Amino acid sequence: MRSVGNQFVCDVCNQLTVTKTICPNLDCRHEYTYLGYDVSAETVEKMNSVETDNFYQLDSLYQYKDIVDMTIQDGRIRSVCPYCEKK
Repeated sequence: MRSVGNQFVCDVCNQLTVTKTICPNLDCRHEYTYLGYDVSAETVEKMNSVETDNFYQLDSLYQYKDIVDMTIQDGRIRSVCPYCEKK
């Protein structure tokens, strides 16, 4: 992995990124790290249709990369702050 700003990018696939971020909630500002990756619009659509209480379907769609909770907003996968749960 190579360092690019606040991210580490996989040299093999050029898609998987490890990102260090700060919660946007001004009352929280917790620093945390999450894994990100590019997904197609079709995959995002499938993710939106999975029931959140179905662990196996949800985890397989997120490709076991959800070290923090993730959500889908505006057609993109976004992290959820593990401290205050702000999306």
